[in-house]
Amino acid sequence: MKYPIPPEVLAAWNHGDQMGAIRELRDRTGIGLKEAKEALESGEYTLALPPPQPGAALPPAALAAMASGQKIEAIKLVREATGLGLKEAKDAVEAAASGAATSVHGATCHLAPGEVPRSRLSGLGIALLVGLVLVVLLLAGPLLGR
Repeated sequence: MKYPIPPEVLAAWNHGDQMGAIRELRDRTGIGLKEAKEALESGEYTLALPPPQPGAALPPAALAAMASGQKIEAIKLVREATGLGLKEAKDAVEAAASGAATSVHGATCHLAPGEVPRSRLSGLGIALLVGLVLVVLLLAGPLLGR
């Protein structure tokens, strides 16, 4: 994906501070020395996004397209967001579609990307645990006081 050079960096470049502009662009974007110099000469830079790791969440727009049954649109959105090829984007969408139900503590549940599964300890369980601790403290108090 191509991005414009930030105005402050471009101003430094235009005022003759080539090394400072290259350094600043590299610090801001993480691109290499050669790429930064070429970007400043052309006025734009390209970031090659790494392919998503297996199990990585898809872009929200692609997830929304999948939820509404638009698989082709989801593939298109994944390609635009990640720079993946057609096959890789299709595989990522299909993997996300087939892995929508995840297993947590042996049970199958449907979680949104980034959603944390609920705790198995309910409010009643917490109250019982607090009550048990209080009983132990009340019984142990006189024993420790002797």
